[in-house]
Amino acid sequence: MKSAQDRLQYLTAFEELAESDFPLNRVSPVVKIIIAAIFIVLTISVNKYDVIHSLLLTSFTCFLTAIAPLKVTSVLKMLLYLSPFVLLLVVFNPVYDKSVIKIAGYQVYGGYVSAFTTVLKFINTATVSVLIVSSTKFIHIASSLRFFRMPKFLVIQFMVMYRFIFIFLYDIIQSVQAVNSRGFHNDRFFWHNMKAIISAFFVKSVLRGEEVYNAMLSRGFEIKNFKFDNKINIGDIFFGFCSLLYVFIVRYV
Repeated sequence: MKSAQDRLQYLTAFEELAESDFPLNRVSPVVKIIIAAIFIVLTISVNKYDVIHSLLLTSFTCFLTAIAPLKVTSVLKMLLYLSPFVLLLVVFNPVYDKSVIKIAGYQVYGGYVSAFTTVLKFINTATVSVLIVSSTKFIHIASSLRFFRMPKFLVIQFMVMYRFIFIFLYDIIQSVQAVNSRGFHNDRFFWHNMKAIISAFFVKSVLRGEEVYNAMLSRGFEIKNFKFDNKINIGDIFFGFCSLLYVFIVRYV
């Protein structure tokens, strides 16, 4: 139950961060997605031995962190959760890459350099993605996908699925509390009891999904009449232009 409550708190916290008043929150989601996509492509395209450009691109990540609602400690904590996957990839670089390159007049094994640049790429791409998500409501992110000609049906599916996640987790918490109140005084379940619990929860989820859909229809919901708000003002265009100009300069100069 604690795990489900933690997941629900994380989702709620991200929604609250997206509603806060920070410079990055006020930028249009469409512009933020374009900036993030181009930045990730340019970061990945950096040569594995090019330490200078990787470090320069990190400066843009620091800039977004300064204007985003998410704290630096929270960003570092999320990076630590994902770091084992990257470390498993780069730990063998010095073993397989025996090439020798020159950096500032010193000869260095290329495997160590490529491992360092790979970690920098991971930090930059993961941090930018997390900052964009934390500064934008999911419903606005999904709505902005319509700007890129994604089918309306898929966009609405994303919106409904995200809203249903909150109901799904809340039902899990209620189900676990009900089981604990009926004699399960320890923290673990036995397999012969899980069959009844899962089947009852599955039926409950199906019925809840029908209730949500009927509630949407009762409020006049129709896919063909659903409108998306993707307004872009002059400030958004100016922010996007300056950001992309800086990223291209530090990448290719």
